[in-house]
Amino acid sequence: MSALGHNQADRLAKRVREVKPAAVYSSPYRRALETARAISDDVHVDDRLIEMEMTLGDGGEFEFREVPANVIERMSGAISDIAQSHPGERVIVVSHGAAIIMYLTHVLRLEPGQLRFFPYYTSVSMVRVLGDRQMLGTLGDVAHLE
Repeated sequence: MSALGHNQADRLAKRVREVKPAAVYSSPYRRALETARAISDDVHVDDRLIEMEMTLGDGGEFEFREVPANVIERMSGAISDIAQSHPGERVIVVSHGAAIIMYLTHVLRLEPGQLRFFPYYTSVSMVRVLGDRQMLGTLGDVAHLE
């Protein structure tokens, strides 16, 4: 991770530690894991939190290699399992932009591709989970970077 990335992760860590999270979960990918470890030394790794598989096309556009429904299924499964393991508690989940967008599209009951949003690195999106209900509380907040 670059010096800027470390600075952003440190700012995020300072912010989220204030809510005293019960646990921190992360994708196994290096940048996500480094960000999660800035928050806590005790990080639970979940392979379902990885980025959506994609490549960069010749025209500079993203070409998705993973079907959106598969991303939604694995991300939803991970979040549901995490929420069930920590009922009523605050938990931090560190993942990746496209995978998060696919999951949030599902939470908002939109079709894949309808959420036109580009999250900044270390942005905070909050989802409240109450049983089978999932509600978006915050989308892409970067107050800790200002």
